[in-house]
Amino acid sequence: MDKNSSTYKILFYKVTNWIEKKFSNTDSKREFTLQGLVYFKWYSMPIVRLLLPFLIGIISESFFDVDLTSAIYMLSTVFVFYLCWIFIKKTSQSYSYSFITGVFLFLFLIVYGNVSVNLKRNILSPNHFNSLLIDTNAKALIKIYEPPTELQNSYRTKAVVVQVFQNKYSYKTSGNLLLYFEKSKAIENIKYGSELLIYFNPQKTDSPKNPFEFNYKKYLENNDIYFSQRLNSNQWLKWSNGNSNLFMNWSYFLKTKIFEVYKKYIPNKTQSGVAAALIFGYREELDKDLVNAYAHTGTLHVLAVSGLHVGIVYTVLTFLLSFMNKKRKFLMLKTVIVIILLWFYAMLTGFSPSVLRAALMFSFISIGIGLNRNINIYNSIAASAFILLVNNPLLVYDVGFQLSYCAVLGIIFLHPKLYQFYQPKYWILDQIWNISCVSIAAQAATCPFSFYYFHQFPNYFLLSNLLIIPLSTLITYLGLILLAVSSIPILAQACGWLLNATIYLTDELVYTIDKIPYSTTNDLVISLPQAILIACLILFSAFIIVYKNKNWIWAVLFTLIMLTFSKSIEDIRHQEQQEVWIYHWPKNTTFSFLNGKESIVISDSSCFNFNKLFDLKIKPHLMNSYIDKIRVMKSNSVIQNKNIKSSNNLYIFNKVYLFRIDTKNIPTISKPIDCVLVSCSPKIFLKEIVNKINCKQIVIDGNNKLWLIKRWKNELKNLSIPVHFTYEEGAYMINAN
Repeated sequence: MDKNSSTYKILFYKVTNWIEKKFSNTDSKREFTLQGLVYFKWYSMPIVRLLLPFLIGIISESFFDVDLTSAIYMLSTVFVFYLCWIFIKKTSQSYSYSFITGVFLFLFLIVYGNVSVNLKRNILSPNHFNSLLIDTNAKALIKIYEPPTELQNSYRTKAVVVQVFQNKYSYKTSGNLLLYFEKSKAIENIKYGSELLIYFNPQKTDSPKNPFEFNYKKYLENNDIYFSQRLNSNQWLKWSNGNSNLFMNWSYFLKTKIFEVYKKYIPNKTQSGVAAALIFGYREELDKDLVNAYAHTGTLHVLAVSGLHVGIVYTVLTFLLSFMNKKRKFLMLKTVIVIILLWFYAMLTGFSPSVLRAALMFSFISIGIGLNRNINIYNSIAASAFILLVNNPLLVYDVGFQLSYCAVLGIIFLHPKLYQFYQPKYWILDQIWNISCVSIAAQAATCPFSFYYFHQFPNYFLLSNLLIIPLSTLITYLGLILLAVSSIPILAQACGWLLNATIYLTDELVYTIDKIPYSTTNDLVISLPQAILIACLILFSAFIIVYKNKNWIWAVLFTLIMLTFSKSIEDIRHQEQQEVWIYHWPKNTTFSFLNGKESIVISDSSCFNFNKLFDLKIKPHLMNSYIDKIRVMKSNSVIQNKNIKSSNNLYIFNKVYLFRIDTKNIPTISKPIDCVLVSCSPKIFLKEIVNKINCKQIVIDGNNKLWLIKRWKNELKNLSIPVHFTYEEGAYMINAN
């Protein structure tokens, strides 16, 4: 054992010595040392120091249920103590405890972050329409603040409830409402800022009914929307055009004009949709299969206007205005013009979080150049994030916001060091290497998010980015040129043809890469702690490269051991699972038998026509249960498995008996049944089931009519066994161990 131990030590020191020599650091000057490992110019990043406690305060709101009044008391207490400390400090003239000022500021920002989230949530306001007891005859005056988006069977938009009318009284209110309109020609009259009079019957958004299903309710709540309503064409009336924000009016007006130009000179709907998405972030016209192909190849970011696009616009503007660099007064004028045009572009994109971040960052850079001062890039990024979060702290939960900032931080932090590894002699090789380094840095920074949110990883991201990023940059330039020459038909037609051809080539390349075997690794499932461990593993590995300190190898090894241990524990736990799950699916009956890492899913035939719904409702649970083999069967199929048997709607799994009732004919069963599943709206009474079947539990799934469910609920008082309604309580699980 001693010999082996010494061998491992010798091997470890050889590896660390090689790394130390490979990444030897000639810079001996350290301006600040954090635990002797990471080196920061901390004093040059004051906004970073303000942002960190503010972020902690925002995120703490999700874990600690502090009401608004208590949070304000805490904020006031911290502020009062701080004022007392300032007074004591001045009277004592002592500097030995100067760090206390920083501690007070840290606490103040944490509490303020928590308070800001509560203040942003409009539902906590006393004027919110939820504070009223809405009756069936109520009407409401609402104001549209987003143009309607066409869906498959309806139009969707967002509105604020301005006034509620009921019982001969009117109430001025606030609160957001998600609206779904029945398709009709009258929808064309609804614009941004329009006021509508509607029959008011808001419904709370339902929580997910199946385990690990996408939490649409939480998503809407993070956008300060808690209620939704569906409106038929006879349930609303346009009241007025309303008074709307001038800048947003311009934005939507110009958006319409831009669409018209692209549709005129790029006749193909798919290509014109890609042009609008690539240049201005308008994704309404994008083909869903094309979006999936971009996602699988790791190039979806080019369809979302981000720092890349803002950087292109900034480069074009600085180049066109470079003649103003000669004199100081013209340089300041140039800075003002660049900033105005950058924000004009941001307005055209609808002020998306990624564009706001990039516009703010480039604005700070422009100001620094105009004032002839060097600005710390991390400070600029932190300042943009701080301003955005002060305005809307709920942005921290936006996946695009998270991906945007992590990608740009990864590029700034890691790209320069990666680029130094190799110095190509030729320009083309230098460009290829540069794009590769950018892609690796961005992918490394965002891959924990890809695993956690999207459960996939694009294996050929290097190849796809090498091809798609230059083409998307060319498309951006051509798209801007097309808008500039749109009033000259000959030039516009030529530019439109070239733009169409470039977009077609880009789309074909994306489809081709997506079809290559093993282009994407799917079904990657990790928990939030595991995502944090992966992020730490990548960060510590980057520290080895950037800070050239072999001590970070210990941190990498420890994190790797923790991650391996966590995954192993989960793997062992799921190998022993024996469970029966009855899912909630409106107008469909679906249940599954989980045996270790295998699963048999029983579903009605309609399930096979809606694979996308199956992937959304059922598959996330199977993935998170570490199921490797999924077998989907129709309801009337006979199962003859080692552990599962079925006959005449009776399913036996590891001593668990499940019987399904889907007709009004109920057989008499004396043998104990663990669960009776009622589906397909049989016109029966629950008492009949109890009288004829010796069962322990009744489950009523989503494949039943509402009027029958209401009748069955009225019977509950007279029943001696529990009844589970999936439309209220969600999926039902039976432990078969």
